[in-house]
Amino acid sequence: MEVQSNFETKVALTAKDLSKDIESIDKLLEEKIKTQYEGKCSRNGYVVPSSVKLLSRSAGLIEKGRFTGDILFYAEAESTVLQPPDGYVLEGEVIRKNKMGMYVNYRDAIRVIVPRDLHIGDEEFDEVQVGEIVRVEIKKSRYQVNDTSILSVGVYRGRKVGEGLEAVAKEVPVAEKPAFVFATKALEEKKEEEEDEAEAAVAETKPPEAIRFYSNSETYKELSNFYPAKFTIDGKTYPTVEHYFQAMKFPNNPAFQDQIIAQKTPAGAKKMGATKVIPLRTDWEEVKEEVMAKALKAKFTQNPDLKTLLLGTETKKLEEASPTDSYWGTGKNGKGQNRLGVLLMELRTELAAETVATAESEDE
Repeated sequence: MEVQSNFETKVALTAKDLSKDIESIDKLLEEKIKTQYEGKCSRNGYVVPSSVKLLSRSAGLIEKGRFTGDILFYAEAESTVLQPPDGYVLEGEVIRKNKMGMYVNYRDAIRVIVPRDLHIGDEEFDEVQVGEIVRVEIKKSRYQVNDTSILSVGVYRGRKVGEGLEAVAKEVPVAEKPAFVFATKALEEKKEEEEDEAEAAVAETKPPEAIRFYSNSETYKELSNFYPAKFTIDGKTYPTVEHYFQAMKFPNNPAFQDQIIAQKTPAGAKKMGATKVIPLRTDWEEVKEEVMAKALKAKFTQNPDLKTLLLGTETKKLEEASPTDSYWGTGKNGKGQNRLGVLLMELRTELAAETVATAESEDE
């Protein structure tokens, strides 16, 4: 997560800069670059304070056509940047907690939102207090240049692990026990702590329970594209995701789109969308996932009960158990790409983050 990053930049030294008592031009340039970049996000991630170093620079230049008294330098520098990859587990301090979740701070560089909706029934999550150090797994991050921190959405992975024998020893009053008893007790507690940590590590490696769904499954059939849940996009109402998805294959034929939307069943809409008579849009393979994602977001945001259902799946893997579709589902052998399940999981993370962010703004 912490890497070295080289970059190029343009630095202007003003007459005021040059009037200062300075050690060297290089030192002055480095200080200006530090001020501009450190403690903020660059294109490559969050630039760690006190990490910028000047590597090389050009000779000073005066811009032609206008004279401001500034001397321009083109410089190459290196810095240490933080950029948390999805799946990375970090330890940070809980700085805030409310009914929507907890907020974890990592080195004042990464702020992690941990939604409560993804931890329903987790007693340990509920017991965590502000000020504690916890472990969270990063699911998604975003930032823009000059942001003062990276905003991430994460999943709670437990309290901070033990701090070793020295910390354990400090908890045992020396005056009350002989030295050999003190050492033995500390070692025993350390051993138990290591065993607990090992068990927790093994538990974390186990894949989360998967939820398999299909249009005719007994549970979670609401996640299927065939499930009847009306939603509106661009002024038109669609009975199911399948109706919308099939209609979007023919944007240049609104009359045919209306026929698809009017089908009484999603199976009927799917059959019409598979026609060989009317040509599909030429970019369908490039845009079909974007079309699906748009329909899913409309379905689950415009139907609150379905949004609650989706968030209630917490961090479990979602799999469309289609025996015939190895692209959107898991296919006959269970090894399909499961793209519908993936898009649903991405939407779940997005909705959880939006829920927490909304509650945070209301609290403020």
